[in-house]
Amino acid sequence: MVFFQSLIVALLTLLFVAFYAIVFFVLQLFESVKEGPLQWIILGILGLVGLVYAFVPLMILAKFNFEAKPRIIPVDLDDYEWPPEADKLFRRASSTLMKLGFEIDEAFFLPSVVENVKTIGVLMVNRVQRDCAMIAAIYALPVQPGSLKNLYVEFTSGGPDDTVFDTNNSDQLSAFPTPDRKTIYQLPKVKDVADLYAIHQAIMQRDGLTMSSKTFKLDTEYRGDVIKLLQAGMGREFADAAADGYLKTDGETHYRPTVKGAFLMVWKELWPWKMVRRNRRDRKAAELLEELERQGVELRHA
Repeated sequence: MVFFQSLIVALLTLLFVAFYAIVFFVLQLFESVKEGPLQWIILGILGLVGLVYAFVPLMILAKFNFEAKPRIIPVDLDDYEWPPEADKLFRRASSTLMKLGFEIDEAFFLPSVVENVKTIGVLMVNRVQRDCAMIAAIYALPVQPGSLKNLYVEFTSGGPDDTVFDTNNSDQLSAFPTPDRKTIYQLPKVKDVADLYAIHQAIMQRDGLTMSSKTFKLDTEYRGDVIKLLQAGMGREFADAAADGYLKTDGETHYRPTVKGAFLMVWKELWPWKMVRRNRRDRKAAELLEELERQGVELRHA
């Protein structure tokens, strides 16, 4: 494994050296550019690109680690003050979810690997339907206008053989591959929470997940302990990422990125890969909505 990781680094280094060599060759062909300031502008741009594409992954490789059992801090919603931009959206989403049979179970802060970025989540449950819903807000500190980075709703249901159905309207793409046991749909354009839940239910019905085959681990395995449920879920996500070669264990308490994982996690957030991934996600969402429309699923605003 170490040999292959070293080989990857060596090949990437050769790739960037070859890239710069080609640029210098082109500059030599154009005498008017060679001695002018345009040459240094081009080199500066290339240097910034090289910094992002090569050195940022190496920094992540050196500094980032993930707790195998993440620390999740409970929050008292009565004492918590939402960022102003998120407050109205949270109240609207939670009100709609309550009308759909959900009730608030637990609020919490999720761990963040980015300094001065907070993620607060509120888990709501519908025990009759055996479904969970999470309202999550990601915002930067200090709180000020424009600090809200993302606010989304995510529905999750469990099936047999540890399968998971997940439907959300987050615009944030995952850094890790989706394991085969998960059916995930991202629909960032579907802002109406009732529509999103209707889509979630339609997906489960289409794929044959009946009420009797649903699992509800919050009660059956974790005895209503939301924090333990979330820790187990995040730990499983890291274990899946390790199986895909993105992470590796660092002792018994942490995971660290592999060389492959560090580069792919950064590159997936850069052009052109991010654009390709977003287009693929949006095309998958559009195809799903067309399929549901043909099946007669009525949505209010989607």
